[in-house]
Amino acid sequence: MKRHSAILLAVIVFISLLTSACGVRKRVPGRFYSEYQSDVFKIRSVTSVSQFFRKPRLYIEVYVSDAAGDSEIEQIFEYTKKYVKVGKMNSIGKHFRWWPEEISSVYLKIFQSPGKKMLAEYYTEYFATSDATNRSPENLDQYRTWYKR
Repeated sequence: MKRHSAILLAVIVFISLLTSACGVRKRVPGRFYSEYQSDVFKIRSVTSVSQFFRKPRLYIEVYVSDAAGDSEIEQIFEYTKKYVKVGKMNSIGKHFRWWPEEISSVYLKIFQSPGKKMLAEYYTEYFATSDATNRSPENLDQYRTWYKR
C-alpha cells in the first residue's frame, strides 16, 4: 500500500511540474526590443518597459507617470504595432528553444507607475481563430488586427 501511495505521489508531483511549466514567466532579453524601447522612451511619461514570455504568449508592459494622457497611450500603442511583426516575434520565440511554435498572442499593458493602475490593455493574435492547426491564409492574422480590452 505504501509503495502505491509513493508512486501516486510521484505521478502527482510530475504532472504538477509539467503543467506549471506552461505558466513559467521568462523575461525577454533587452536585445530583442532595444529599438522598441528607444522609441517608447521618446514619450516623456514612460518610466519603464519590460517584456516577458509565458508560453504561448508575449506580454509587453509599459509603465507611465501620472502625467500620461490619452495621446501618450496612443503613441505607445502605435510604436507597439510597428514593433510586433512576425519576424521579430519569431526571433523571440526561437530564443526560448523549448517553444517551437509561433507566439500565439501579444498583450500590451500600460500601467500608471505609482499604484500600478492599468490604464489600457491591447492584444493581437497570430491566428484569426482559436484553431492553431489551421494554417490556411484565411486563418493567419499574423498580428495585424489589434483589440482593446
